[in-house]
Amino acid sequence: MTIIRFAPLLLCAILSGLDFTLGQEESPVAFTRIQDILEDTNGDRVPDRFNQPVKIKGVISSWPNTLSRRSCFSALHDDTGGIGLFTSDPQILEGRYTVGDLVEVDGVVTQYKGLEIVRISQIKKTGKGPAPEPIDVRARDLWGERYSCRLVRLSGTLRVPSNLAPGAPGLVLRDRSGEIPVVLAEKSFGNTTFLKRLVNGGSVEVVGIAGQLKDEPPFDAGYCLFPRNTGDFGFLPGPPYKAIGYSLAIAILVGGIAYFWTRSREAERHAHEVDALSSQLRKSEQELRQAQKMEAIGRLGGGIAHDFNNILTVVKAHACQLLEANDVPPRFFRPLHAISRSVDRAANLTKQLLLFSRRQAMQPRVLDLRTTIQNMLQMLRPVVRENIRLQVDLGPVPLPIYADESMIEQVLLNLTLNARDAMPDGGVLRIQTEQAPMDKSTGSSTFHEPGRDGFHFVPGFTQQSKDQSQGRSGTRPYRSRARAHGLEAGGTSQEAANSHARLVVQDNGCGIEPAHLQKIFEPFFTTKEVGKGNGLGLAIVYGIVNQHHGRIKVDSRLGEGTTFEIVLPLTSKPLEPVHEQLSAVTGPSAGTILVVEDEAELREVVQAVLETAGYRVLLAGTADEATATLEKSSLTPDLLLTDLIMPGSMNGFKLAESLATRYPAMRVIYTSGYVEGFNSGVELHEGRNFLPKPYPPKRLLNTVRTTLESQPV
Repeated sequence: MTIIRFAPLLLCAILSGLDFTLGQEESPVAFTRIQDILEDTNGDRVPDRFNQPVKIKGVISSWPNTLSRRSCFSALHDDTGGIGLFTSDPQILEGRYTVGDLVEVDGVVTQYKGLEIVRISQIKKTGKGPAPEPIDVRARDLWGERYSCRLVRLSGTLRVPSNLAPGAPGLVLRDRSGEIPVVLAEKSFGNTTFLKRLVNGGSVEVVGIAGQLKDEPPFDAGYCLFPRNTGDFGFLPGPPYKAIGYSLAIAILVGGIAYFWTRSREAERHAHEVDALSSQLRKSEQELRQAQKMEAIGRLGGGIAHDFNNILTVVKAHACQLLEANDVPPRFFRPLHAISRSVDRAANLTKQLLLFSRRQAMQPRVLDLRTTIQNMLQMLRPVVRENIRLQVDLGPVPLPIYADESMIEQVLLNLTLNARDAMPDGGVLRIQTEQAPMDKSTGSSTFHEPGRDGFHFVPGFTQQSKDQSQGRSGTRPYRSRARAHGLEAGGTSQEAANSHARLVVQDNGCGIEPAHLQKIFEPFFTTKEVGKGNGLGLAIVYGIVNQHHGRIKVDSRLGEGTTFEIVLPLTSKPLEPVHEQLSAVTGPSAGTILVVEDEAELREVVQAVLETAGYRVLLAGTADEATATLEKSSLTPDLLLTDLIMPGSMNGFKLAESLATRYPAMRVIYTSGYVEGFNSGVELHEGRNFLPKPYPPKRLLNTVRTTLESQPV
């Protein structure tokens, strides 16, 4: 009865034992991944499973190669990497296994010359799989163990040693990333056709097993490529350099013969034209040298004038403030007046430099040349001596030109001073204006021809160099306005294309020596005594005339005198009225002024003058500082007083344009010692929106008050 009672429990125990036994028999075999075999946690380049038994499976990626009579080598891949297979019995692998076979391997992890391998204890073929595809790599990629025992492919050029033999080093594959040694299997040396092609080198594509081959540790070098057989070499056809070279040589030879034959025939037919071109070339070279010389000195003068004007403005402002102060002792008045006069003289010299370098801010308008000269006569009469008789013939016909009146006055003044110095014992100075028709055949005025009757044309700017210099010197706004008045780049008027204004300044003095005649317009060239001339007078005349699209000629004979003739293009536009300069404005001042000036001392002087007059002043040294100052301040600027040339990415024009959208009612005054390289389209008018340096405090206050009382643009 007891057995029957415990029978169900015994039956359950028996069935449980059977299930346990069956579970043990059907458990799968545990295989190790190749990636886990190669793991090196110590960093000593020795696998953690070194000398440990493992079971792996994968596909054979390399045909078995006999390393010696007692060993054989192959390679095995799985999804995680590759590893070498090694056996001391070649019969285990050779003839039994090939690329693409699926196998299971029992063995021990070890190394062979730095390469991780599994020494085969037992191997079994389980089927046939697809042959592994090679990985495209560069030579540099194989300088490590990333692709160790994996099938790779790379392209490059072969460098074959002269003593190529089994086991001999030196065969190298090179690409753009570097180079990698190539180790040939011993069987490859039995293929003579392959060896002949290999010796020729050239471009090749090689498939092989990436590995390592070094006899002694540490195994951190010796990386190389093991092609499996001769079929892993794909020789690429090289470009036909010789055929291309021969073809090019023949083409060049034939083309050269045809070219020189054609040129010789043209030279025979156009010999007279070559002579004419040679003469024109010499003239152009002379003009180019003159242009380059004046441009270089002009840039130097403009740069000096820019910094010098800032200094003069500071000195002038302090001198004027001291003269107007009530507590200055009388004994200082004379030195202060001397300082002020010296500043004016220095400013005049600076103005001459700017006129010469064409960096003086132009303020052109349509004016009558006769009226301008008539107004200058009151200043010219005291300049010439009493023993010089002044004859003026301005003609009955108005001569409207588009020009800067102050520059035209400077031209007349410089020519008058030169004529005065040429007549130390007295004589006659004649100033004449008239309308000069154009010669349609030559495109020049009907003056005496160059070189005839002692009349010479002085070389200067060619049209190309003139345009380039104007583009760099800030006259582009003038040129665009000149086109609006009918003036083209060549110096002609569309409405008055057949006439020019002619200005003649003639004296009967000592004349100019022929050797000096070609140099009189060069800067700093003078024949006067030291202290009586700086050599800039005629250079300034020449620059102004060119800047107004005019021409200048000179005729001089020793002992008879000199004649300067200037032609300027006429315009049919109506005369523009002269804007009268307002007197100093008195009364209370109010408003907020943003002053942008990179010169610190000048910025402080302007601030003191404006604040003394009652204005609120915001200061900035650059355009970026001006923007930041406005963002921090709660004040709204009524006026922007900005220098045109400042460090940074923005000049005065760009700063005013950027602030106009935010402050549409803000007026603008531009100030500068010179204007260079701007193409803003803004017309500058002294006393309204432009304040040239150097300026005294009264002129600053007068311009500020006038601008604030005007309508915003």
